[in-house]
Amino acid sequence: MYNNTSNVGDNVGDVSEIKLTERQQKIINLIRQSPSVTAKQMSETLSVSSRTIERDLSALKEAGELMRDGKDNDGVWVIIKKNESLHGNNINDRLMID
Repeated sequence: MYNNTSNVGDNVGDVSEIKLTERQQKIINLIRQSPSVTAKQMSETLSVSSRTIERDLSALKEAGELMRDGKDNDGVWVIIKKNESLHGNNINDRLMID
């Protein structure tokens, strides 16, 4: 019986393979243009429901693509940039666009 578990868990939590939908890419672009943009403004700009935007924002947060900094009504969106270091380790850098 072959039982090699040395690679078990190597890819757990790896979101580098996640592909963004076209709408999610548009959301990221809207946030780059205006980090304080609201979900309602995004839904109006992209002509989709607020609930659709909320689902996309939730998926983007789960994937480690963005986070909300501050209070809901007075915060800004922060895009999290993923880089590879010289040693091949993932480094998450917070980018706040002013």
